[in-house]
Amino acid sequence: MLESFKDRARKKILVVEDENPIQRLLVDILEEAAYHVQTARFGREAIEKAKPYNPHLILLDLKLPDIDGNEVLQILGRDEKLKDIPVVVLSQYTHLLKQTPQVKAVIGKPFDIVDLLDTIESGLTSGRW
Repeated sequence: MLESFKDRARKKILVVEDENPIQRLLVDILEEAAYHVQTARFGREAIEKAKPYNPHLILLDLKLPDIDGNEVLQILGRDEKLKDIPVVVLSQYTHLLKQTPQVKAVIGKPFDIVDLLDTIESGLTSGRW
């Protein structure tokens, strides 16, 4: 258990969510689970932050104020540095998702905290992503 905690503490997650209460909840959940978290409210902001931050995972909402999550996925997929970062889509609008190789899991809103953490943990630690 302690080793798993140490491993998580080194994992970086970029949370892309425009609704402040949901973003804050996600940050609290992930930081409590010992992940290092950065946030973005806009799609373009997420792309700009992803390059220097180099996250192990991007948690992405589809409905964003500037560009939607599908466009974010397209831009990530064209960027050599960003194309291999796994993405978990967390959205009320999962039916709008255009599947891409970066998308490793899709979770609908409202979401179950345990399911969210299990999805992230199993994907990041198993090496399947």
